[in-house]
Amino acid sequence: MKKLTVVLLSTGLALALNSRAANERPSKAHPDSSQWEQLFKADLSDADFPKGSWYFEAGTLTASKDVMIWTQKDYENFVVDLGDVDYIDSSGLGTLVAIQKRALEHGGGVVIRGLQGLVKDLFELTRLTKVFEIQ
Repeated sequence: MKKLTVVLLSTGLALALNSRAANERPSKAHPDSSQWEQLFKADLSDADFPKGSWYFEAGTLTASKDVMIWTQKDYENFVVDLGDVDYIDSSGLGTLVAIQKRALEHGGGVVIRGLQGLVKDLFELTRLTKVFEIQ
């Protein structure tokens, strides 16, 4: 009984320390995007998507259906930082694969940064570490 108590106390302490360390991570500042060009015009005339599924509301791009929207301008290279992501499902992985496919069609690619924990395990399990450049 004493051994079990020690294990439970040790496990609880480890969980508390891990939780505390995660909470103490410095937050990353978002880059200054004030000089970035808009991806889409307000009327979405420069976007490819199923009609009626995307719209601007109060300056925010909003979806009424779970479908992709693409710019008509080609972008080749993407960097996706998943350092603060604790969970990703199959639709999230599918979106990354679709972006990778489109980027490769235009001579570019997707770089994935900051994989950790369960998300890293999932990328390894699904062999997506062979599909993306991982940094």
